Amino acid sequence: MAGEAKVNYKEDSIQGTLTLKSDLGSQLGRVPMVGYILFGNDGSVSTTVKLKGKLSDPVVETSIAKEIITAPFNILKRTVTYPFLWMMNDEKKK
Repeated sequence: MAGEAKVNYKEDSIQGTLTLKSDLGSQLGRVPMVGYILFGNDGSVSTTVKLKGKLSDPVVETSIAKEIITAPFNILKRTVTYPFLWMMNDEKKK
């Protein structure tokens, strides 16, 4: 988990972002072709959570639903582009 947040105790407020990573695909992520196709460059599953509002009752926003919907498209994209990765420079691979 990595993130950054600003907390103001006088105004009882918080605003920040957390990135949560999971080792869900740690074994499959080690297999070069399968790991890249399923999990991308870093071989892990991650999501971003945004916090804002009062410390006593913060609003938590997540993009898990969007990531679940786009996951099959990302897998398809990585499957189609995988044979051409050796021709791309490192910046385009991300």
